Amino acid sequence: MARKMKYVEAFDNWLRLRSPIDMIILGLGPDGHLAFLPQGSDPKTGQLASRVRLWPGLIDWKWGLSSEACICTRVASAQTCDLLRPPSHALTITLPTILTAKEIILMAFGPGKALPVYQLLEGEDGPQRFIAQYLWAAEGRVTIVLDEPAAAQLSRTSEACCC
Repeated sequence: MARKMKYVEAFDNWLRLRSPIDMIILGLGPDGHLAFLPQGSDPKTGQLASRVRLWPGLIDWKWGLSSEACICTRVASAQTCDLLRPPSHALTITLPTILTAKEIILMAFGPGKALPVYQLLEGEDGPQRFIAQYLWAAEGRVTIVLDEPAAAQLSRTSEACCC
């Protein structure tokens, strides 16, 4: 465990030297998570980097065999990292690092991302239950990028929820 914490400290120090970050590009998870940060993550941590345990749903989304992209990711990782199974932990950035970035690009691709985008924009769940809502603290610095399938489904989602 000490060796693993050394990597977190090294990444944290590297980020401190470069903070605030000019631009962060993040993906929006199906459950509203950002940067591998699970629901209930502490927005007031003093660290800029964090080692997080990946939860089963995330491992399934990232490493499942349901899409060609996932298969390619798994094969490429196995070839380059000798990875035979999904990782149980990830080294990532914390909410303070995200929220102090000068610009945040949030990508949501695929029709399955329409509901999380809708929940981010219109949902009533607070950030403790839907972590992406912490992005409201970075008002004016967040750009959400949708692909055509996500945008089309978002349009249908918002019509269904608002009527």
